[in-house]
Amino acid sequence: SSSIGNGTVISDSRFSNNAISGVIFTSTSLNGVVKNCIADLNVTGFNIISSSQAELFNCTAETNTGDGFVVNGATALMDHCVSEYNGGDGFDMQVLSDVMVKDCVATHNTGFGFNNAVASNQFYRNFSCDNILGQYSAGVTSAMVAGPFNADGVDNVDCSILTPDAACEATPIFNTGLGQVLTLPGRYCLAQNITAAAGTVLTIS
Repeated sequence: SSSIGNGTVISDSRFSNNAISGVIFTSTSLNGVVKNCIADLNVTGFNIISSSQAELFNCTAETNTGDGFVVNGATALMDHCVSEYNGGDGFDMQVLSDVMVKDCVATHNTGFGFNNAVASNQFYRNFSCDNILGQYSAGVTSAMVAGPFNADGVDNVDCSILTPDAACEATPIFNTGLGQVLTLPGRYCLAQNITAAAGTVLTIS
């Protein structure tokens, strides 16, 4: 395994067949960055613990016997990472963690796709499918959708829930009784039946 020191940047590397973690950040690991790396066939893929600080970009944890990504008592950003076919959780955000996880994928893990113990941790635009214990633990809010088509902004997609998301998470259009003109780009939804006394009800310009 590799222990990351202060300000270390590691890229385009593979960490395999280690007795504990593929990559571990400890209390002396501050401002470490890992890019485009793979951790496989370890106990834990990426392990961030003990007040360390780390940023992981485009990393993959796969076929580890335990969790893919673990944060415990540390600060971390995970961006565009993949956790698959691990024996534990895909992403396990444990006690005292301070984490942002965005645009990540968890699939075919034995535990949860995303497991979270701290309410203030942030999860944006993630995808979780085909994990045995579930897609998200109770600590993560997910969109009630089957895929990204109607995931509505920053919600997390749960592929096991097939009920479409009926919430209007876009700019609502209310009835004014007059013709309305939309000039700004973006997503809109009709919050009410739209009428107009005369002329065009709704114009997109």
